[in-house]
Amino acid sequence: MVVTGASRGVGRAVAVAFAAAGDRVAVHHRDSAALAVETVGLLDGDGHVVVRGDLADPDAVDTFAQEVRTGAYPGPEHSYS
Repeated sequence: MVVTGASRGVGRAVAVAFAAAGDRVAVHHRDSAALAVETVGLLDGDGHVVVRGDLADPDAVDTFAQEVRTGAYPGPEHSYS
């Protein structure tokens, strides 16, 4: 499950809820890496990742979406910009 803006606020609460339900969560942020990593630490289960990307950039969104669909996360944090 990809949760955009998951590094804080409502996005964080949504990420926590999905993880509690057993989902693997991709915690997205634009410029809050430390908060996103903190969010992953709050999640139940394993396999969660932090992904960074500028969702206002269509090319970055295409790359981000393709890798999310295939589960091809290059590492614990990957940047799309």
